[in-house]
Amino acid sequence: MKIRLRRVWFALSALLAPIVASTTVNAASLNLVETPPLGYNNQSNLSITGATFTSNSGYHLYTGFPGDGNNGTICAGGSLDCLGDLWVNFDAPVKNVSIDFLGYDQGDEVFVTLFDLNNNPLSSIGVTGNGTVQFVGPFEVSRIFLNNDSNTNLPLNPRGMLYQNFKFDLVTPDVISSVPLPAGLPLFAAGIAIAGFLVRRKRK
Repeated sequence: MKIRLRRVWFALSALLAPIVASTTVNAASLNLVETPPLGYNNQSNLSITGATFTSNSGYHLYTGFPGDGNNGTICAGGSLDCLGDLWVNFDAPVKNVSIDFLGYDQGDEVFVTLFDLNNNPLSSIGVTGNGTVQFVGPFEVSRIFLNNDSNTNLPLNPRGMLYQNFKFDLVTPDVISSVPLPAGLPLFAAGIAIAGFLVRRKRK
């Protein structure tokens, strides 16, 4: 009788599983190609579909930096440079982020830091050249900090780097739904309770 009751309770607990939850991951990117106005925007915030860019320390934003012919780029800078720091705040959690860097001059360096959903730093890397930097892993990212650390004392007078092609996997929670309750489950549960009562009475 013990074995039968255990099996029944196991089946009952499976039926009463409260919720089913999962997530979906879709490839996405930030579209800076058609983001007006191009050039010096005289603003420190820019919101587009998927994210908001914010510059630090009084710098303003550039999109499609003038003279470089790169629509779809962004940076934070002064009059004609990209020496400011930049935050990228995503509208939803993302994974597997990649960013393209270009416009490198000797002395340019940017430290890239990713933050989790609780605003804790996850990973950081220094970038000192043109190319694509990828952050691949199971962690979910809420924001990115692009910290410019270029050495402006060099003779070539580095101007900082441009950022483009922000690509990532967008993490979307699926709808959380309750497991439907079978119509006869209340009667089934009542039968189990009676069976347990009879077993205890028999032992007495």
